[in-house]
Amino acid sequence: MKKQSYGYIGDYYVLSSKRSQFFYVALSQVETFALTKQFLLNVIFKKFPGLQQELLSTTFSRYLKEFRRPCDQKRKDVLERLNQRKAYS
Repeated sequence: MKKQSYGYIGDYYVLSSKRSQFFYVALSQVETFALTKQFLLNVIFKKFPGLQQELLSTTFSRYLKEFRRPCDQKRKDVLERLNQRKAYS
């Protein structure tokens, strides 16, 4: 899937300590910045204790809506289309 003008990716994986389910590739030059997981855990979340749970819930819902569900649907569509072809025709 191709996404344009996206602000951020990978936030759910960092906050939930999970491996990425998808590969993300920039097709053009991008400007980025990153916060390390150690900085988030040891500085930000210690100052704001409720922030981690709030961010985790919002990033998970965004991840489901913007990435996982559309990719799963596209995968199912492709498999269905391929399965409709006759194997020995």
